Amino acid sequence: MNLKAREMREPDVAIARQRAENDLADLTRTRIERLAGLERVTLAKHGPVRHVATALVLPSTRSVEEQIGVALDDLDPEIRRMSEIAAEDVVIAYESGRGFECERVGHLKIGFDVRSLGPADPQTGHRDPVTGIRRIEVKGRRRGQPIRLTTNEWYKATQLADSYWLYVVWNPLDSPEAEPMRIQNPAKHLDHATREVIAARYYDISAEAILNAAEKQRELLL
Repeated sequence: MNLKAREMREPDVAIARQRAENDLADLTRTRIERLAGLERVTLAKHGPVRHVATALVLPSTRSVEEQIGVALDDLDPEIRRMSEIAAEDVVIAYESGRGFECERVGHLKIGFDVRSLGPADPQTGHRDPVTGIRRIEVKGRRRGQPIRLTTNEWYKATQLADSYWLYVVWNPLDSPEAEPMRIQNPAKHLDHATREVIAARYYDISAEAILNAAEKQRELLL
């Protein structure tokens, strides 16, 4: 009754009420139509589940070929796993050639894939904690593709600093190079090139940044 009285005194109140009622009617009608549309997909059919199609939405700011290549690798877990194993084989062969002993530790989920131990002092058994031990995160990708580190891997790189190494093997399944790209302390030397992916919690690093950082460190070692 009070509202009716206000509407008689203030025409704007009556107009606002009418608009609200119209909006409510529109929402109710839309809800009924949407629920009716869902009835078409409520029928469950018997038979094997099969993949029909995959749709990719790609940003225009990056190379389409590069993004499709990354997506294909990510969509096929078997290919990704084969690439990881092949890349680790290259890294272990390289480290063994340097006289280091390697252990695969990727299954432990501790932020790196290979622990490489250099020769210990024959008298004391001491091994330098930085130069004598390498905690290596191995990435096998097609040449030119960005390298992706998980949050756990990036945090471990930050924590271990100079004893943490990033080894990148290009084309691990197709004529891999015998000498991997090696970057000591990637959290320091590649921080400027990372692109954090918040939704999936990854750190993407471009192939160009990998090449530049590895070349700079190679020059320092010469």
